[in-house]
Amino acid sequence: MEGMERRTLAAASAITLASAVLLVGCSADADDTAASTPVTETCTEMYVGGGDPLERAVGDVLIRASQGFDGTVASSMNAVGKRLQELEKSAPTSFTAAIQKVEQPFLQVQEGLDQGTESTEIDIASATEGLTEIRDLCADAGFDFPSAAPTAAATPSATS
Repeated sequence: MEGMERRTLAAASAITLASAVLLVGCSADADDTAASTPVTETCTEMYVGGGDPLERAVGDVLIRASQGFDGTVASSMNAVGKRLQELEKSAPTSFTAAIQKVEQPFLQVQEGLDQGTESTEIDIASATEGLTEIRDLCADAGFDFPSAAPTAAATPSATS
């Protein structure tokens, strides 16, 4: 049990950066007058969204997974994973590698569920790196981000 607690604490620590990076403030400050391009649409989905920005949804579900994994969390991870897959399909190819990094823990959890494993190692560092790359791509394209929250440090991987 102590090992499980350590993995859970490691997951919570790893999620700290993911949540800080992921959970930016999502006010309506984004430039609504910007021309709609595949890049602005991708960045808008990540940081503004229609109701729940994808960056926030990723952070929320990874935090929930680190706190305990059950059917509700599995369902949420599946839903967010599908949103990431849809984003990957519609995003410019320059975003593909970064989105795939964010998808990594979602694919790992799905694979673990498919194989019936009790515990699955998930790569939080990959998700964090991918989110940073997406943010950089959006910034390089001149995307007007909503207000941002402060960031923290992360641990490379976690167990759900």
